[in-house]
Amino acid sequence: MSEDDRPDEPASDEFLARLEPEVERWQRERLIGARQATAILARYGLRPPAAVRAWRIGRLTSILAILGAILVGVGIILLIASNRQEFDLPRGLKVGLIMGTVVFLYAVGYVLRYELRFRLVGQAITFLGAVFYGAAVFLVGQIYNVQPNEPRLLLYWFVGVIPLAYLARSSAILALSALVAAAGLGMQAAVWMEDGGSSQVSAIRILALYGILGPLYYALAYVHAGLPSLRDLHRPLQIIGLVTALAALYGLGFTALFDLEHERVADLLGRLALVYSLLAGATVASFAAALYFSRRSLASLPYEAAAGLALVGLAFATAYIPIDEREPYAVFYNVLLLATLLASISVGVAQDREAYVNIGLAFFAVLVVTRYFDWASGLFDRSMVFLGAGALVLAGASLLESYRRRLLRQMRSG
Repeated sequence: MSEDDRPDEPASDEFLARLEPEVERWQRERLIGARQATAILARYGLRPPAAVRAWRIGRLTSILAILGAILVGVGIILLIASNRQEFDLPRGLKVGLIMGTVVFLYAVGYVLRYELRFRLVGQAITFLGAVFYGAAVFLVGQIYNVQPNEPRLLLYWFVGVIPLAYLARSSAILALSALVAAAGLGMQAAVWMEDGGSSQVSAIRILALYGILGPLYYALAYVHAGLPSLRDLHRPLQIIGLVTALAALYGLGFTALFDLEHERVADLLGRLALVYSLLAGATVASFAAALYFSRRSLASLPYEAAAGLALVGLAFATAYIPIDEREPYAVFYNVLLLATLLASISVGVAQDREAYVNIGLAFFAVLVVTRYFDWASGLFDRSMVFLGAGALVLAGASLLESYRRRLLRQMRSG
């Protein structure tokens, strides 16, 4: 650190003695991150506290434990699935063995976390139990001749693990639950629409569904953030909600999707219309609750709520307004996606959310590359398209990386 970065006057011993435990407490309360804690202490010539070093090691331990748990879970699932014909056992006994394995994994996770104090490894084993519970649902379904693409299996998985996310206070299991619910809704919508129009219509309906579900997850994340007992669990819902909303806008930006020859998306909408309405109502209620619980502590929340509710309204409009010309729809959703990406990056920079910056830049890169192929392939020779695409990707990657580094430096220095 340069001399200019040092305090103008030497700090008193009393101040330095109070500073380190205060910084440690700020980090425990998530008021600052590890980088900010290190920078504050370095300004006064102090080393990072033990909490900062422990946090870094703990983060690596958590990542390795979850990866190991996933690998073990995949191995167990493949072992059972590949040898299920050789286990000539009564159905009831097979189901008992499968569900007993789930209970065993939960018990091991509990003992490791609460009895032996291996918190991170115990959390990873509990997460493995939640993953294996989903596999168990599908394996039991196979035993009783249920088709593996039956959406109800995902519903049973979700119902079985969502309470565990809150009992174990596991953000990983909550993220798993949110992803399973999103997949289940999409599969159920596809089943309802098997005889309800062209494939483009089905795709638009499902993308409109995710255009409502994304803001709902995002609003629920802020509800969690506003409640002290649930604050630690809000981040996965926030990220999944943002990615889901952006993915819906991205999908609706393809021109070929709206080549419907005056086919109404609203025709034969049926039960999906009720799902739209329920999800939209839950989104409005969740944003209202988030604004109430935030107590004006987050200045950007009203604007984020307005953007989320606007996306919900657009999803309804896409599903119900007849489509006469395809180009205006695709152009509109591409422009809207660009505006949303810029907003995501701006919020990330202003509020020190690196994930928002990375997600925004990643979607921007994917958008540029895919739209290039979507629009340029019909204008130029194929070889020129690939040459131009390669040059575009290399140039874009360099520019985006330099821009990303500059943004992150600004966030860390600020």
